[in-house]
Amino acid sequence: MTGMPDRLNRCVDCGKPIKPPSQRCRVHAAAAARRVMEWLRESGERRLQTAGEVETAILRLGLRLATEFASPVDARPRAAFFRVNEDTVIPVIELSGGKWVRGRSFPLAEHPDFAEIVATGKPRANVVRSRPLGPKVREIAARAGVSAGAGVPIARGGSLQWILAIGLRGRELPDELFRTLIDLGQLLEFALADSAAWGSMRDPSRPTI
Repeated sequence: MTGMPDRLNRCVDCGKPIKPPSQRCRVHAAAAARRVMEWLRESGERRLQTAGEVETAILRLGLRLATEFASPVDARPRAAFFRVNEDTVIPVIELSGGKWVRGRSFPLAEHPDFAEIVATGKPRANVVRSRPLGPKVREIAARAGVSAGAGVPIARGGSLQWILAIGLRGRELPDELFRTLIDLGQLLEFALADSAAWGSMRDPSRPTI
C-alpha cells in the first residue's frame, strides 16, 4: 500500500481522496451535475426525451455560458466544442456572435496546442497565437477574426471526448477567465457523464440524484 496516496486525486470541493481521473467525489459530482440540470431548466430545456437530446442541450448550454463569461473581454466571442477523430479535429457545435454557425474540420497537426491538449489532457490558454498554425487553421482563425483563446479538455469514462474552445478577437485571454472556463469544463464533464441517466428531465417534478 506504500505510495497509494500519491496515485489518488483529491476532490476539488472537499479534499476527499478519490481515484483518478475524477476531480470531485460522488457527492460533489452529483451536486455539480444537478447544478447544470438546473441551468438547463432555467434556460427552457424542459422537453428533452433522449440521452442524445440531453447531451446536445448540455453542449449548447456550455457554449452559451462560455460566451457569456467571455463577453466582458470580447463583445462577440466565438465558442465551440470539437471532437478529435484520430488525426482530424471535427467541430461538433459552434456559437459566434450569438448565432449557431457551421465550422470546418482541420488536421490536428496544424494546431499544436490542440495536439498538446489531446496528448496531455490539460487545458491551454491563448491557444490561437501561442504557436504557429498550419495553413488551414490559420485561414479559419483569420476568417473568424480570432487571435487568442483557450481550450479545455472534456473527458468521459477517462478518455478525451471533446475540447471546449473559446476564441477572442484581438485580446489576450485573462487568467481569471481561463480559470472560469476550466471550472465550467469540469461542471459540463460531470453533467455529460450522467446525461444517459437524465430521462427524468422529461418531468421536472421527478426527483433527481
